[in-house]
Amino acid sequence: MNWLRHLFILCVINSLLFLNGDSSSHAMEDEAQEMGIHALGWNGSEWLIGGNTLRVFQDGFSPHPLLVKYSNIFTDISSQLDIEDTIIDKISWNGEYFLICYSFHEYGGLLKYDGNQIHHIPLPGEPLSLRATTLDWNGEYWLIGGSYVGYGYLVAYDGVTITDISSFFTGVKSVVWMEDSWLISGINLDRVEILAKYDGDTFTEIEKPDFVGTIANSHWNGEYVLLESDGNLIRFDGTEFVDTGFSNQVSSLAWNGEYWLLGGGKGMLTEYNGKAFVDLTFKAGIDGRIQALEWNGEYWLLGDRTGVLKMYNGKEFTDLTSQFKEAVHFPSEPEPESPEQENTFDSTVIGIIIILFVISLSYLLVKKNQ
Repeated sequence: MNWLRHLFILCVINSLLFLNGDSSSHAMEDEAQEMGIHALGWNGSEWLIGGNTLRVFQDGFSPHPLLVKYSNIFTDISSQLDIEDTIIDKISWNGEYFLICYSFHEYGGLLKYDGNQIHHIPLPGEPLSLRATTLDWNGEYWLIGGSYVGYGYLVAYDGVTITDISSFFTGVKSVVWMEDSWLISGINLDRVEILAKYDGDTFTEIEKPDFVGTIANSHWNGEYVLLESDGNLIRFDGTEFVDTGFSNQVSSLAWNGEYWLLGGGKGMLTEYNGKAFVDLTFKAGIDGRIQALEWNGEYWLLGDRTGVLKMYNGKEFTDLTSQFKEAVHFPSEPEPESPEQENTFDSTVIGIIIILFVISLSYLLVKKNQ
């Protein structure tokens, strides 16, 4: 019968494909290392770009921290880091040094970098600290928060000493300095999400309207705080909350003295001057999530989670991705361990036996029906 002959031919073709290997799997193994930009910082003379490189294997992946200096040329300084299998996800400058947050899943740590040396800053729970999800500087000390509910923390760091002030919170979502006090979003001891002010001594809970939910991002521009809450953009001047009407997930936002720039998923980029919004998404031409953007006094630098890096002077975008990626030293793939090789061999032998059995059975059926 014709259908049996077709079955026999199909089995033979499949067996040859199996024995010669799947070309798609080799393509996956040989593909270029992936990378992402998660953080940007400017110190007055040069940029610090943070993120990760990522090598995808057949049975998983391995992130490697990425740290690159940029001032006309890119210099990869990732080799100075001793934090394998992590991602650089926050960078902030206080006029003297950078604080750098790194993490992988719920764990992470904190680094201090003065342009020459990198030092570890101990966080609660060392050596298995929970990741720092938010930080800001008020001119005297940093406030740093971890958001893992029930195990989160809030600490102050003056450059020398870490002081735990977590008593009011069990998890912290965001912190921002508002000229004379801190605005903190987090989870209280009853595991209820709250918003509070902190003057350095006392926490004072703030009553918020129903349209203010989980605050994931907040920045102060000298007049008001712009905060992202559950996909909505809200202004808070210390007294009143105002819904701007903008609704989109914002991953990054910064102020340049004249207007805000908002970055988000699928390359979303929007300018906001406090009154009107201007969509720059198409003009920017970025496809990935814009995880980091920062202003240096002359131009914006924007990075997405696929490694795209662009400069924006307020009028035109300049793509720096090619030069950036050329400067990055990608990690090499580790050699597979011998037990894995043995397992692969065993699986191959079993597969061959099954295929030969199917071929034999198909052949007998064809002969029987001739």
